[in-house]
Amino acid sequence: MYIPGSVSTERIARGDFYEDCHYHPMLCLSAEGDKLVGVSLVTGGVGVCSERDCAAVPMTVEEAIDRKLHWEEIAEDLEEVPEAIHWERIED
Repeated sequence: MYIPGSVSTERIARGDFYEDCHYHPMLCLSAEGDKLVGVSLVTGGVGVCSERDCAAVPMTVEEAIDRKLHWEEIAEDLEEVPEAIHWERIED
C-alpha cells in the first residue's frame, strides 16, 4: 500500500490519532486532501474516512488509548445509537 510521507488534511496528519465515523480510535496512515486512511486500534482493520464528510475528530494519544482500553463499555452505549456503524472483527 502506498502511504504518502508529508501530506495532511486540515486538522489530521499521518501519525495522528482520530475518531472515525464508526467511533473507533484510529491511527492515521495517510491523509491526502479530505481522505484519511487509518488503522483501527479496536479491530486492527484499515478504514477510509473523510475529515469533512465523516466528521473525523482529532484525538490525543491519551484519548485514543483510553478509547481502546474501554471499547467494550463504549460499544455497549453505541448499540443505542441508530446511526452508529459498527465494524465487524475479522478473525484470522
